[in-house]
Amino acid sequence: MSKFQFLLILIFVFQCVTAFFAIRLTKKTKYNVAWFLITFGFVIMATGTLIELLVTQSVDNKAELLEISFWLNGLSAILLLSGVLLIGRIFKYIRRTEKVRQSMDKKLLTTIIQTEEKERFRFSKELHDGLGPLLSTIKLSISSLIKIEKDAKSLEILENTGQIVQDALKTIKDVSNNLSPHILTNFGLEKAVNNFSNRVNESSLLQVGVVSNLGDQRFDSNTEIILYRVICELINNTLKHASATHVMIDLRTQKQELHVVYTDDGIGFDTETVLATTSGMGLSNMRSRINSLNGNIDIQSEKDEGVIFNIDIPIKK
Repeated sequence: MSKFQFLLILIFVFQCVTAFFAIRLTKKTKYNVAWFLITFGFVIMATGTLIELLVTQSVDNKAELLEISFWLNGLSAILLLSGVLLIGRIFKYIRRTEKVRQSMDKKLLTTIIQTEEKERFRFSKELHDGLGPLLSTIKLSISSLIKIEKDAKSLEILENTGQIVQDALKTIKDVSNNLSPHILTNFGLEKAVNNFSNRVNESSLLQVGVVSNLGDQRFDSNTEIILYRVICELINNTLKHASATHVMIDLRTQKQELHVVYTDDGIGFDTETVLATTSGMGLSNMRSRINSLNGNIDIQSEKDEGVIFNIDIPIKK
């Protein structure tokens, strides 16, 4: 066997393998015409190479075989060129499929968020309208007993019990408000963020400042809910991880966009390391929620330099 024959055999094997995989991919391309042309081009190319290999053998009809090989090579070139020119349809199909997938992901996330908020509201209502009145009744009963009780020891127990019930009522109110803040529903994002910040400030663990030009402006309910939850999560992260003393939240609308800038003076973190972890302080979940609004979130932080979150969301008219 000559070196030329060995090379032809090697080329023929490669072409057969290529044609085999091209045929296997036909189904994945949804039987696209462009891919059919490319597949047939590879098959015919391999056939032409096989004929050239036969010509190298001692056969009588070399001229006829060379002519057939010439036409097959020409046909394969035409098929491959046509397939390449039409293959743009495959990429359009892939892009269209990706857009549909992204749209379905956003719809699914929106549905999950809405369902979650409905459950929060239901549970909040059960606490407020169910358990709240019961505890209030118990408190009234204890107050009545305090008025008629003469024994000092019993009076002390009743007063302590009344205080515990009062604390339980306050806790239920706080939990109910955290689950489904009525201020957000009734008065909008600015007042809800201010209310949450004031409650944090009362704890003296962290001082939160809010600057805003939103006023009474209202936005799409999903936008308000997601931004409120994200801001609350950022404050909770600062309390848990940042060892910060001050937080500043800037809320404003500009050029049909809602901008949120969140900064703290904490210990900061390495953004690449934190975002690479599975938990990531809930940052991955925040990004998914912001992306569902077609928004962007940018995180800037370094060790001992605090953190800055920039969130931009297009305003739905």
